[in-house]
Amino acid sequence: STGGTCLRSTKTASSTFSVKANSILVIALLLFSPSIVCAEAACPLKDLTIGETFTFQLAWNGIPVGSVTTTVEEITQIQKRKAYKVVARAETNRWASLFYKVDDTFVTYIDYETSASLRYEAYRSEGKYRKKSVIDYIYGRFLAEYNYLKEDRKKDVDVAGDIHDPL
Repeated sequence: STGGTCLRSTKTASSTFSVKANSILVIALLLFSPSIVCAEAACPLKDLTIGETFTFQLAWNGIPVGSVTTTVEEITQIQKRKAYKVVARAETNRWASLFYKVDDTFVTYIDYETSASLRYEAYRSEGKYRKKSVIDYIYGRFLAEYNYLKEDRKKDVDVAGDIHDPL
């Protein structure tokens, strides 16, 4: 948040993106980077609405290729904290899937009080590429615990401040 103002969206939104070839890398980096460290405290998200959904239609050079849908699914408990569970699903349409199928699901758990990320899950299926990972942000220890599920591998990373994942 900047200047103490938090902007909120409508309950449902729909947009169409025309993606230029050189923009695909920037979008991929934003969607799939594991976390962003914020130096400033974020706005509390106490006014998110369960069931709130945003759908974006994706196009490449004007040709529809898929969609991304993000939904605030529920308020739950994680790490003994009240949290919003937000799920995003990116998928190619039938036509684009003939060339390169994408069926990704991303889940984030956002602290109800601070809006910091508590957990980020990525289930990626892009062409032949598959990856399942979970990142738990442990604030009392300033630690991000990466768990690569498919590879049965774990990695701890030191973090400073509140974390906000791409979702």
